[in-house]
Amino acid sequence: ASLLYEVHVEVARQIFDLPDSCPPLPRLSVPEGALTDLKSLQKKSGELSQDHSAGFRALGLSTSCSIFASGSEAPPLSCFISGYSCTDLSFLCLLVTFLEQCCQCVGKGSKSAETIADELVEIAERHNLPTSAYGESGGAGKRKARKRAALATSELSGYMLQIFVRRDIVETFAYPSHAMGVPIPGGIVDYTMASGSQADGQARVLFHPPTFLDSSKVQMFHYCARPLQSCMSATVPESRGSLIKQLRRVLQPVLKSRGEICSSLQLGSAA
Repeated sequence: ASLLYEVHVEVARQIFDLPDSCPPLPRLSVPEGALTDLKSLQKKSGELSQDHSAGFRALGLSTSCSIFASGSEAPPLSCFISGYSCTDLSFLCLLVTFLEQCCQCVGKGSKSAETIADELVEIAERHNLPTSAYGESGGAGKRKARKRAALATSELSGYMLQIFVRRDIVETFAYPSHAMGVPIPGGIVDYTMASGSQADGQARVLFHPPTFLDSSKVQMFHYCARPLQSCMSATVPESRGSLIKQLRRVLQPVLKSRGEICSSLQLGSAA
């Protein structure tokens, strides 16, 4: 998912004037059908005994409660080097849908979202980002499927996003959970910080983009197993700085206006 998240944050930079150092963003839209409050996430995962529904995934994140947490299927210290990702969906389809919302993809001379996506995936390949989940779509994307499948991801392909939510609002955006998002009774603060508790196990996070982009409420940091992916110099080949520069070169000429993007992604005003 790293490419999709890097595309999200590059669009967010253009909307909100964020710095290049801003970490990748797991979500940057509030799609129709999204579960937009924590109680709805808890109810849906409790009813289905799983968190794979489209409504849940639209804004819901599966997380570990700390970097040292071991009580999940993806303990950070075990999965950081090679990464961990869903395999039951097409990230290419998610990328194309996102680009259709953000880019001028109609009219004479316009590139299709699929063509833009292929250009972005090629940039990701050149920067050693995992791209095997971007190999299925129609048109040009389908023609490149074999190439992407053949490009095995590097052993150092892990990303880690660390999220700190202000304590006075965290109960609105996170809850402790069993596997598959099934809620654990009680709140996230007591689960992780009460006397005798341990910051172990899992949580589910409602990643509401306008809130999580507000640095007075949320702080985010990201780490990469491959050292170059933490280098912000645009002149260093295969660095994150080079990746951002090349993504921007493709995206900036085709993006809609700030107001149009915010309206399409349902982000409210960009002011």
